Amino acid sequence: MEKERIVVDTNVLVRATFEDYEDHQKSLDILTSYDIILPEVVIYEFLGVLIEYVDDIDTIYRVINNLELFEIESIKIKDVKEALKMIKENNKKLSKSNLNDFILLSIVKRLNCSFITYDEDLKKIAKKYSIKVLEL
Repeated sequence: MEKERIVVDTNVLVRATFEDYEDHQKSLDILTSYDIILPEVVIYEFLGVLIEYVDDIDTIYRVINNLELFEIESIKIKDVKEALKMIKENNKKLSKSNLNDFILLSIVKRLNCSFITYDEDLKKIAKKYSIKVLEL
């Protein structure tokens, strides 16, 4: 049976990586139960977290090496334009964090896939754009 394709938010990767999160096992299960799509923006955010909390390049390399198991989705200019439009529609402040979140949502929308995140605000916005959000 074919696995469902889903786009995961950075917070799922973080919880799956660090064992001290209460949702660690659940996040690991998500990464093995679905056909995972990682937008480039998620990889960059994840790298930022790793650099902040892991000071060993070899460990970061091993963690990042595991991401090769997943499909990587490039950011298109139309994703950025859609993200800017969505930020304006939702009266959000233009910031790096918001831009990343909305680029992520625009990619999920373009791919017409399900989405999974621990971010409650992002879930609400995703649903507003008819994005199927998988509940954790």
